Amino acid sequence: MKITITVNRQPFQMDLADNKTAAAFAGLLPLELDMQDVNGNEKFYLLTDSLPQDPRPCRQITAGSLLLYQTNELTFFYDETASSFKFSEIGSVNDIKGFSQAMSGRAVTVSFEENDK
Repeated sequence: MKITITVNRQPFQMDLADNKTAAAFAGLLPLELDMQDVNGNEKFYLLTDSLPQDPRPCRQITAGSLLLYQTNELTFFYDETASSFKFSEIGSVNDIKGFSQAMSGRAVTVSFEENDK
């Protein structure tokens, strides 16, 4: 499934993973989230409800990766980073040109919506 994310009025296309975590996330759409910065390379948002998970080690995380940490922490990486944590994959941005710049700063509002069918 493809979705559109918008950060500061700049749209990006994302492919959702083919798993139960991504399917549950898609069921929440449309969403508009105020995401906070962590470590200067990711934004996070604590979901009210837990999503199903299938955590796997992610030694190298690429920019544009949308991941679930534990059961309800939505984590959106805007810069590449090494990691020793386990995440459940939700999806990834197709073309990250301008993505890091759009996501930079202390907090951003990110909207997620399903593409027209």
